[in-house]
Amino acid sequence: MKPELRIDPSRIAFDFDGVIADTFRLFVNLARQNYGVEIDYEAIGDYEFTEALDLPAEQTQDLIDDLTYRSHELGLEPIGDALKTLARLSTLTSPLIVTARPVGEPVAIWLNEQLPGADFRIAATGSPEAKLGVLKDSGIGFFIDDRLDTCEMLHHHGLTPLVFAQPWNRVRAHGFRTVSTWREIDELIDW
Repeated sequence: MKPELRIDPSRIAFDFDGVIADTFRLFVNLARQNYGVEIDYEAIGDYEFTEALDLPAEQTQDLIDDLTYRSHELGLEPIGDALKTLARLSTLTSPLIVTARPVGEPVAIWLNEQLPGADFRIAATGSPEAKLGVLKDSGIGFFIDDRLDTCEMLHHHGLTPLVFAQPWNRVRAHGFRTVSTWREIDELIDW
């Protein structure tokens, strides 16, 4: 059993896609609706699953662009109790959301629609590797992400990653603490 972990609300940050927002499930739904491609969400074994799709590269890129720039218009849903925990957190601090998206505005619009009046700091890095600098510069010690490679990089540089359980990060063994629900995240925060 892992020792009790209590995280200072000002020292935790979150990835957006696959942690706060159910972006990959929306991708699966759009692939089915727009192109008739069936993807079993629970069978996705790799974060870079789009490379294995039986879909022309142009159509895959169209889906990715829609999710990157228009996900707030396409019915993007939150994951579990993400909004409840983030709303509570926003009464204590301005939660930091660090996304590998190249633009942060769609994330800001979505968060504002979901939690009007809550104050978030959003950093769009353009790549998973660039998250490290933002997190270090912001004094963050804990980061929740669904991408194992990012978690490994952060750990290597002295941050504490928490893996948000998704099908693509269950395939390979790792020694990081895993959280499966936002209720678990809520319980780790030192309110």
